[in-house]
Amino acid sequence: MRYVYLPLDDRPCTYSFPVQLANAAGVGVCVPCDLPGKDYKSAYPYAQAEAFLRAHAGEDACIILAVDQLCYGGLLQSRSMSGTDQAAALARLKLIRELKKQYPAMQVHAFSVIMRASISTLSQSDLVHYNNMTLYCRLAHKARLTGSREDREALEQVTAQLPKELLSHYLSVRRRNHTVNRACVEMAREGFFDSLMLLQEDAQEYGLHRLEQEELLQHAQGCENVYLHNGADEGGVMALLCAVAREKKLRMQAAVCYLRGDEGTFVARYEDRPFCENLKSYLAYAGIDVVPVSEAQQVLCILSPDEMGQKDMTDDVQETDDEDMRRRFAVQMAQLAAQGKHCYLLDLTVANGGLPGILQSTDDVMGLDKLWGYSAWNTSCNALGTIVAQMLSDALSGVRNECFLWERILDDCLYEGVVRARLRRYLTALGEDAMALRDKQGGDLALQKLAGEAMDEIPFLRSMPLDATLSLPWPRVFECRAECRKSV
Repeated sequence: MRYVYLPLDDRPCTYSFPVQLANAAGVGVCVPCDLPGKDYKSAYPYAQAEAFLRAHAGEDACIILAVDQLCYGGLLQSRSMSGTDQAAALARLKLIRELKKQYPAMQVHAFSVIMRASISTLSQSDLVHYNNMTLYCRLAHKARLTGSREDREALEQVTAQLPKELLSHYLSVRRRNHTVNRACVEMAREGFFDSLMLLQEDAQEYGLHRLEQEELLQHAQGCENVYLHNGADEGGVMALLCAVAREKKLRMQAAVCYLRGDEGTFVARYEDRPFCENLKSYLAYAGIDVVPVSEAQQVLCILSPDEMGQKDMTDDVQETDDEDMRRRFAVQMAQLAAQGKHCYLLDLTVANGGLPGILQSTDDVMGLDKLWGYSAWNTSCNALGTIVAQMLSDALSGVRNECFLWERILDDCLYEGVVRARLRRYLTALGEDAMALRDKQGGDLALQKLAGEAMDEIPFLRSMPLDATLSLPWPRVFECRAECRKSV
């Protein structure tokens, strides 16, 4: 089978991770070679996406489809009406119907984003409207549920603070995207999509997205190939590796170990349901059977937030657990590793990055060479989807993916947990907007300098067994590209 992947955009998490893990599992992937390097604020032209899919479609093809790329030109572009109206977006979906009719045996595994509860933040000036729009979405939903005077007045107050044009545009985008998602559910129902993930991007308990979800789930009743859970950026790596696992007839068994002894009942930042519900949906989509630890080769070790709840990564690293507590967690994993288990650490202590303390304790107690996987980036479900995909990749290859492990440590922990805040402060002091850099090359040089200094501060990084490079994929400090290779 040939795997053909139309990614969400060209960030490492959406473009490189899926290909890298598929390659590690012995599978080649065809991706658009002209997608990387374009202006990230510009849409990938539909004509190029169409030409790519037409060129690689066929009876032996398995298409991994980012609906937001096909219909809007990328994730950022999906939050704007500037490039694609509703009629055009729906017309673009018809390409898949046409190709499936031409090649009935072709598989299509699609994922589509349910719009986040606010706008994009492409500059520091966007933050005020971002926060107000988030509040508007929450209050609009809550006021509808409660009908209380207090909620209605609060909604009127925040509405008055939003520019009318901005609010009108935002609501138009939501209506368009929701209509496209309804069309995707219909395509899954009719067999044009072999599977469909509806991924709820950044959200909270209340919001307009909850009303959309209810309608989509009602429309999807009886469709066993439609899944809805939190996430977005991990959609490609999940869809691809799960498709590979199904084609290879891998029915993996894994155990779940909550290191803190909870059952994942917490609601993570930027998500709208208990983590355990998301985990159940991800594992069901992946075809992974949860079994007792005694029966499992692979163990997903989850470090949940403490009793204070999940916080966001702040300007300076703040360990939430003391050294004794971290050592207890590390000892649990060491005991599993001593039994021959493959331990994968999902650090959800805070959102938007991992703290180095748990990795240091793990290195001290059992050595990081005994750890099979690590993930801690961005939202809890972004990190979850990535590590589940790695578990599938490793099960297919039968070997520990050392490069991917260390890339995740450098990106999720070193960069997101330590360096990013320092880099933001450094560039801001130079007069840069950290969300829209004028001098990306200067940003890369500053990143490399600050990362080198931070690595010298963290013992387990001083003895890293691989050579590594860090860079900024886009002219902003939100994400990093970490690339590792074995020393020669």
